[in-house]
Amino acid sequence: MIFLLTLLWLLPVKPAVAATYQQCPVSSTCTIGEWLYDDEYQPQTGAVCTLTAKYPDGSDFLTASASATADAWYYYDAAIGTTEGLYPANLCCTSGSDYLCLDKSFEVKAAGAALTAADVWASSSRSLTSFGSLATDVWNNSTRSLTSFGDLISNVWNYSTTTTNTPAVITNIVQEQTEQRELLEKLVNAPVVSLSLEEGRSIPDLNTKLEQSRTQANALYEAIQSGKINNPELLTLAEAWDAPIILELNLAASLKNLALLSELVGEPGNDSQEPTLFGFLAKVSERNDSLKAESQKLAVLLDDWNGLGESVLDRAITNSRKQVLALNEYPGGDQLLQPTKTSQDQKLNLKNLVFNLQALLGLNRQILAINAGESVRALWLEEGSIIFRGVITNPSAVISQTVPLKFYLPRELKTEDILTLDPSLETHYDTTEEALFVTGSYTLAPEETRLVFVEVEDVWQLTAGELETIKKQAAELLKPLEKTSYFSQGTVLKSQIDVNLDKILLTQSKAITPENRIRAYREARLELNGINTNIQRLQDLVAQASGTGSIFGFVGGVQTVAVWGILLVVIASFVFLTIYMRQLKSRPAKAPAAPKPPAIPWSNPVLIPAVILATAIITVMITQLILKPKTAPATILQVIEPSPLASPSLKPQEINIKQEKQVLGTATPKHLTVPADSSVNIRSRPSLDAQVVMRLKTSVDIFVFEQNSDWSRVGFSPDDLKQSWWVSSQFLD
Repeated sequence: MIFLLTLLWLLPVKPAVAATYQQCPVSSTCTIGEWLYDDEYQPQTGAVCTLTAKYPDGSDFLTASASATADAWYYYDAAIGTTEGLYPANLCCTSGSDYLCLDKSFEVKAAGAALTAADVWASSSRSLTSFGSLATDVWNNSTRSLTSFGDLISNVWNYSTTTTNTPAVITNIVQEQTEQRELLEKLVNAPVVSLSLEEGRSIPDLNTKLEQSRTQANALYEAIQSGKINNPELLTLAEAWDAPIILELNLAASLKNLALLSELVGEPGNDSQEPTLFGFLAKVSERNDSLKAESQKLAVLLDDWNGLGESVLDRAITNSRKQVLALNEYPGGDQLLQPTKTSQDQKLNLKNLVFNLQALLGLNRQILAINAGESVRALWLEEGSIIFRGVITNPSAVISQTVPLKFYLPRELKTEDILTLDPSLETHYDTTEEALFVTGSYTLAPEETRLVFVEVEDVWQLTAGELETIKKQAAELLKPLEKTSYFSQGTVLKSQIDVNLDKILLTQSKAITPENRIRAYREARLELNGINTNIQRLQDLVAQASGTGSIFGFVGGVQTVAVWGILLVVIASFVFLTIYMRQLKSRPAKAPAAPKPPAIPWSNPVLIPAVILATAIITVMITQLILKPKTAPATILQVIEPSPLASPSLKPQEINIKQEKQVLGTATPKHLTVPADSSVNIRSRPSLDAQVVMRLKTSVDIFVFEQNSDWSRVGFSPDDLKQSWWVSSQFLD
C-alpha cells in the first residue's frame, strides 16, 4: 500500500481533457439517453432511470423519469428553451441492488452557431425538400452560368499540376474495371452444381428464413425509433434478399437519413401492399403460402390418382397449370413444363405434367429461400421408363459463364440400364459412392437456364407374379410337414413369409411417384432377405422331417435316436436275461464220482453283462446310421442379397482384438435407431471396411447376440444367432 501511494504521488498530474458534449439547438426537442448493460454486456431491461439537468447558471432545469425501449435504451426528450450554454446533467439508474450514474451534460447553441458539417448531416430533420423550392429555383435560375464566376473555371483547368487523361487512357481504365468486375463475378457467382436424388428434392427452409428476417426487421425498427442506424441488421437482410426495398434501405443508411429509413422500414403491421420492409416480408409470406397450397393440391391428386378418371384429372391439372404459371417467377417456366417424352398413355402424360408442376413450384420456393446471389438447381423424375431431369441456371446478371454439372444416379443402376443420355452428358463410376454419376459442362448467358435429362430402365420393380411364386413355394414346403412335430413351426414360418409378401405388395401399390417407388423397392429388398431366410428354415425342417418319415421315425425330432436306442437296449437285455435264466435252470445236479463237464460260456456271470453291453453299443450305432437325417435339398429360391451400399463417412477403424467382448448367450432385444434422412449399414464383420450386407433406412427392433464397446452382432429374430451381421453400437438404444 505504501508503495502504491508513493507511486501515485510521484506520477505527474495531467490536466483533464475537455469532453465533447451533445449539441442541442435552442427552441427544440433534444433526445438525451444511454444504453444500459451489466458487467457481461448483457442489456439490462426493467431498470428505473432518472435524468437530472441544471441550467448553465446552476439552477434546476429538469428532473424526469427516462423512458426505455425493449433493448435497454433509456432516454428522455427534453424541451430546450432559448438559454444557451452548457447544461450539467446526469442519468442515474437503479436495477435491482445496482445503482449507476452517467454524465449526460449537453450544450445548447443557437441554430447556425459554430455548427460543423457533421452537425448538419447528423440532424434528424435535414432535408432538401423542407426548403420549399430552393433546389428547383437554383437550377431554373435564368442567370446561372459557370462563366459567371469570373476566371474560376479557367484557373482550375489551367492550374500547373492539372493533368488531363486522353480518351485512350479513359478507355483503358474502363476496360480494366470491366475485367475486374468479370473476375469478381466468376469468383463469387461460380455455380458448381452437384446433385443427387435426395439433394435435388431438398430446398432451404423458407419459414425459418422469414422468421429470422422478421426478427431483424423488428430490431431495425426499434433502433430507428431510438434514433440509431443499425447496420448489422441491414447487412444481414441484404445477404438474405435480392429485392429493391433492401437496396433502398442500404442507400438511406449510407446517407444516414433516419427519416427515409423509418419510412422504408414501415410498421410491423404493414400488409403486403405497403412499399416497406415489413410489407415486403408480408408479401413473401403470402407468396410462400400460395406456392405451398398449389403443391398440396397436386399432392392430393397423386394420392387419389388410381381412383380418378382421366377427364377429372385433365380438368384439375389444367386449372393447376394456370395457377402455377400465374405464380411463377422462375425463368423458362413454360419450357420446364414440357415433358421429355410424350407417351400414348394420356394418363401417364398427365402424371409427368404433375411432376413438372411440382418441380416448378419447388424452384419458385427455392428462389425465395436461398440467399441473394446463390445458384438455383433442382433434380426430379418423370415416368416412362424413369427419366431424371436436371435444371441449372447461371446466377450472374452480368457475364456468361461455363457451368459444370454433376449428379449421381441410384446405386441399383448399371451402365447397360441407361436407355437415353443427353448428348451433352457423360457417365462415370465413383468407386467411393459405388454408383454411376453424370457430368457435363455448359456455357450459359447471363441468367440463362438449361435443362438436361437421363432416361434409364425401370429396374425398381417386383412383379406380383414373382411374389406369388415365392408364396406358392412356401406353401409347397409346408405340405411335407403335415402330421409331423414340425408342422407348427413350419406354419409360423409360412405365416411370416405371407405377411412380409403382403407388406411388399401394399407398399408398392401406394408408391405413385418414381421416388417413392425406388424407396419401396429398396425396402422390399430388405424384406426379401428375411423371406429367403425363412424359406431356408422351411427347407431345413423338410429335410429333418424326411429323415424321420419311416416307421422308425414317428417319434420325431432329435429324440428319435435316444428313445429307440434305449428301447433296443432294454429288449436285448430281456432276451439275454431269458437265455441266462434258462441255462441256470437246465444245469444238472453234481455227482460225486462223475467227471467235471466242460465249462459252458453262457454260465459265466461276467460274460453275460459284457455281451449285453456290446450288443447295446452296436444297436445304438446301427440305429444312428438308420435314422441319420438326409441331406437337405438344394435351395429352390436364390437368396436375394441387397447390393452393397456406401458406408457412413467415418474414419476406418478395425476392432481391437484385445477388447473384452461380451457374449450375451441369449438374444437380447434392443432398438436400432436410424438417424433422420440417413441410413445404417449392417456389415459382415466388425469393421468399417467390411462388406455391407444390408442398409436400414428405418428404425427397427432387433436382437443382440454379442457386443463390445464399438460393434454388436445382431439379428432380426433369435434364430439369427449364427448370422454374422454386425452394426455399430452407437445406433443401439
